[in-house]
This record gives sequence, structure tokens and C-alpha cells, in this order.
Amino acid sequence: MFRAARSKLHRLKQQRQVAVVDSVVTVPKAKELSGIERCIDMLNTAGQCDVSRIWPNKKTAQSMINRMKRLGWISRDDAWPVVTFIGEAPAVVSAYRAANRPRLQQR
Repeated sequence: MFRAARSKLHRLKQQRQVAVVDSVVTVPKAKELSGIERCIDMLNTAGQCDVSRIWPNKKTAQSMINRMKRLGWISRDDAWPVVTFIGEAPAVVSAYRAANRPRLQQR
């Protein structure tokens, strides 16, 4: 059993799923979601998103709100700080990035 456990631990270390520091096995932090990913998750699960909690800078939040309005995810009347999801299909990050791509290529 000891060999099997040591082998499994070795495989997990190679896959970077665990780290061993001073004989203590730790699990690294999961990758933190970006702001837009967190907002989309809230829109899909709760139906609304408090953008002031994700983007404390109001100018940045307004920019994100405007992009979500263009995608048809939120109403044109929604404003700072809470927006409500009105889209027919669930919001997805890939759609957001695809809509953002032409703007980024213009630079």
C-alpha cells in the first residue's frame, strides 16, 4: 500500500496537482476566474450581477456593461451597479471574446 501511495503522490506531483513542501502535501490554488467570467457565472446562475463588486472602478464597469448590452445579455436600460440578465440563451465567455476580437484587432 505504501508503494501505491508513493506512486500516486509522485504522479500527482508530476501533473502539478499537488506540491510537497517540507514533507507537507498541499493542493495549489485553483486558477482564479477573470472578472467577466465571474460576472457571466452570476448572470447565468442568479440572473443578475453586481458589477461594482467585480470592477470597483466605475469606468471599467461601465465599459463592461456596455459590451454586455451590445451582446443582448442585459437590457439597454440597466445601469450601474446591478444588471439583470435578459438573454435567451446562457451567456458564455467565448461569445464575449468573439465579439471583443474585432475591437482588439483594430489597435
